[in-house]
Amino acid sequence: MRFSEKVSRSLVKAITFRIMVVIFDFFIIYAITHRYDLTIGLIMVFNFSHTIVYIIHERVWNKIHLHSILNRNTKFFSKSFFWCSESQTFPRSSINLFHDVAEF
Repeated sequence: MRFSEKVSRSLVKAITFRIMVVIFDFFIIYAITHRYDLTIGLIMVFNFSHTIVYIIHERVWNKIHLHSILNRNTKFFSKSFFWCSESQTFPRSSINLFHDVAEF
């Protein structure tokens, strides 16, 4: 049976994870700086930048069709790749596999 997570569960997990990260960051940054104002400022900057990076990460993964890439790679590493007759064509190279990903 395939596991499917409800949106409400994912939302609660995301919120609790962010709370844990903020608390962890607070203690680490404060241990280094010993200044509350700098600690809070850095936490705000880090959380904003991490949110932007996460959005970019999600957009890139929306462009990746992992199932088709894995199927293509099995053909790429097959014996026919290494011993091709003139009638056979080479599959797309691994360099081109992620070409579409870069165009988000």
